[in-house]
Amino acid sequence: MGRTVDRPTTRFGVLGPIEVYDAGRTQVVSAEIRRTLLAVLLSRSGSVVPRDVLVAAAWRDRPPTPATVRWHIHQLRQLLGDGDQLTSTPDGYLLQVDAEALDASRFELLLARGRDLTDDPQVAATVLAEALALWRGSAYEGLTDVEVLRDEAGRLAEARLAALELRIEADLALGRSAALIPELTALVAESPLHEGFRAQLMLALYRSGRTADALSAYRAGKALIAEELGLDPGERLRKLEHAILIADPALVPADGIRALPPPAELPPDVPALAGRDRELDRIHAALSQGSPIVAIHGQGGVGKSALAIKVSHRLREAFPDGQLYVDLHGATPGSRPLAPLDVLRRFLRSLGLSDAQLPADLDEAAARFRSSTAGRRMLIVLDDAVDAAQVRRLTPGDRGSAVLVTSRMAMATLDGVTQVHLDALAEADALVVLTDLAGRDRIAAEPEATAEVIRLCGGLPLALRIAAARLAARPDWRISELAGRLAGDRRLDELSDADLSVRASISVGRQTLGRDRSGRLADRILYTVPVLDLPDVDAHVVGALVEAGPGEVQAGLDRLVLARLVEALDTGRYGMHDLVRLYASEVAERELSRAESLAAVRRTGHAYLATTRAVAELMRAVTAKPWLASGIAEPAWSPVALEDLGQAIRWIDAERENLVAVAAAVDDPAVIVGLAAVAQHPFASRGWHTEARRVGRIAVDAAQRVAEPSLIATAHHALGAALIATDPAGAIEPLHLARDLFATVDDSLREATVRTTLAHALVMDGRAPEAENELLRAIGLHHSTGEDELEARDLTNLGIVVQHQGRYDEARRRHEDALELRRRLGDTHGMGISLANLGQLALVLDQPQRSVELLRSSVDLLAAWPNRLGFGRLLWDLGTAYRRLGQEGRAASERERSLMLLAEHGLLTSEQADALLAEPDPPMPAPYRRFA
Repeated sequence: MGRTVDRPTTRFGVLGPIEVYDAGRTQVVSAEIRRTLLAVLLSRSGSVVPRDVLVAAAWRDRPPTPATVRWHIHQLRQLLGDGDQLTSTPDGYLLQVDAEALDASRFELLLARGRDLTDDPQVAATVLAEALALWRGSAYEGLTDVEVLRDEAGRLAEARLAALELRIEADLALGRSAALIPELTALVAESPLHEGFRAQLMLALYRSGRTADALSAYRAGKALIAEELGLDPGERLRKLEHAILIADPALVPADGIRALPPPAELPPDVPALAGRDRELDRIHAALSQGSPIVAIHGQGGVGKSALAIKVSHRLREAFPDGQLYVDLHGATPGSRPLAPLDVLRRFLRSLGLSDAQLPADLDEAAARFRSSTAGRRMLIVLDDAVDAAQVRRLTPGDRGSAVLVTSRMAMATLDGVTQVHLDALAEADALVVLTDLAGRDRIAAEPEATAEVIRLCGGLPLALRIAAARLAARPDWRISELAGRLAGDRRLDELSDADLSVRASISVGRQTLGRDRSGRLADRILYTVPVLDLPDVDAHVVGALVEAGPGEVQAGLDRLVLARLVEALDTGRYGMHDLVRLYASEVAERELSRAESLAAVRRTGHAYLATTRAVAELMRAVTAKPWLASGIAEPAWSPVALEDLGQAIRWIDAERENLVAVAAAVDDPAVIVGLAAVAQHPFASRGWHTEARRVGRIAVDAAQRVAEPSLIATAHHALGAALIATDPAGAIEPLHLARDLFATVDDSLREATVRTTLAHALVMDGRAPEAENELLRAIGLHHSTGEDELEARDLTNLGIVVQHQGRYDEARRRHEDALELRRRLGDTHGMGISLANLGQLALVLDQPQRSVELLRSSVDLLAAWPNRLGFGRLLWDLGTAYRRLGQEGRAASERERSLMLLAEHGLLTSEQADALLAEPDPPMPAPYRRFA
């Protein structure tokens, strides 16, 4: 085999249900139409597929509009993540897929190679096994009622049978007759008229000393062929029967009998593993395809060993030269990890060496092991490894054998390794585990209590197994009693039974952190993070919690990840399993004083305040300017280094819930109120009104404790601003209070800002004249203090207010005044807003040409606007303007872009989008109406 092939990142599967794999993850193609389109494109990869062929396949007798076809093709491009793979041509669509990236193409390449290797059965068997392992079911499963796919599926099915016959022929040449009998018996039962499989079964039976059974298989085939076809068996079967009857020596190769039985050291098979089908299939496929090493890693108690044992039993027949197994004790409480030399000597004994023949040197033992496994197809299972160093010498030298490793650490440094990470079980799978172990009737009787037990076990198989064992040992217990015990202060005590203990399993991981500087910091991170109940954190927050620099923190986190005490998430953040968090909290009670815990939370509050201020600045939060300028509380911790607007948005998106939790936990009112003030605009622009209200109420309660007028006013402004979107009438009272307090302390800048916010609430409550008065006062205050940017914002708001009252000429003047002021300031974002307002006013006045010109300019200026729903509304209005000009193509294009934004935010389904695109004059989608 030798050469390693770099496979494309995105791969496709058609040898079974249609699947798309990206970076080791399966992308689900849930919509039947898109699944069909992708299947047809894959079946003709590299060739243009005419549109009418795609339409006939996906929609049958329900031809769609061209816009609908474009929508689904766009969704496919989004799924593929590579705009160059799927392209449109004048005649149709072209999907370019590398042969290595499509399982059907790879299968045929491997089959062709296997045919060319008939003189080397060892390599041929491996290559053909790799080809057959690509099959997950029938080709284009579930789609063979589509005419263009039916013939292709049939052709591939025939090729699969040919590959099977060739692989079995190679295995027979290698003397694996006995191991092949169960497989061949099943194949003959499935395809009783396939003479090739029947001949191979006869030969395997004969070589295994079962002559009578071989002849019986011939007679059964002869009778069936006569009955079904009215014919005699073919020449191959007749000649083979004759050779068996005369005991022809040519039927048995000289080296076809092994002197010693192959080792079979696997532990007993485990019951069915709920929730692990995908991992089982992935490991099975990798090892069957010739991947030399598969490493299963995950936290303690997640079920790595059980998965390894289950898949090993599945693969026994694929490795007829034997299976070796060893528990390396890498994370066994009270046991020392096994030394590689001791393991190698044990393996060599299993392979037939006497004690006198066993090498005493590690290098010599490793070399002897490689020699002993060369040319064989063996499976070596290395359970509970410490790290790659313990495993490296225990691997064979060629690719005929395979190694399956389990460890808490990822084995990234091993050559040719396939990594498989195990997570905790989903609730439905955890329920299956409990039901299998504790009894169906007992579980079904208390579904709510069962769900609570699953939640408190955190989906960890070890915890679930212990919980089920305790139920089995106490038939007098109701499940609700166990749930109550687990919900108490001694959950980890309850999750202990005989030699099984969740606490002990986690403790082993903590002991591996080490006692050097980095190890001690990792330990401090472990027990300090739980002082804030946050689902996940970034390294910056961890630094604030433990008061350490970025480099030290990253090294500590890396060590925790290796020990599987912390999980590195795809987002670059870090999470902790509930039971690990509970264990860490126990440690914190011993290691941290109350003063140290409060200080850690306070530092974290300052870190969030600093970065939220930076986000507001990057989002050009004009409304936040009064709070940013003078500062309610100056942060005592540095912000995250945010390079651009996109990074700012990603940060606030990730920290949305955490920011609320930190505001509730901090003991400093100034920090809490500061968070509420500067988070107001980012939260509003993302539509997070619930979170904004929660932070606002927390801030009001905190400010009342210190009775400082400016703090109280700021908190009430934050709460009032948060209420506007859902309860404008309820927003008016706190905003009145904030306005009057700022007037009392002669804070003109903040008074003006509150008046602007109050005007918004009044308009939403149907009190436009009052709103107009507030805005005029705000404009005067901002003008007198030289706040041109804020004055321009107020002019824009005033234009909207008078427009809603039907005073269109005045509205246009106000918008134009705001536009001119923003031009002088060089505020391109603000100019985009003013142009949008003027374009929407032109639409109201039925001036579509002017509306198109203004809205087109606005869209260009606001392409990076964080408020994506506001931007989507602009696109919808632009589409409406184009339609009024009779430019239906451009109208449909802009509306399609607009609907895609709604779909990306989960505010519209693809079916709803298709329906709107199909209408000649669709109504404005509901999510946009709040911008009207």
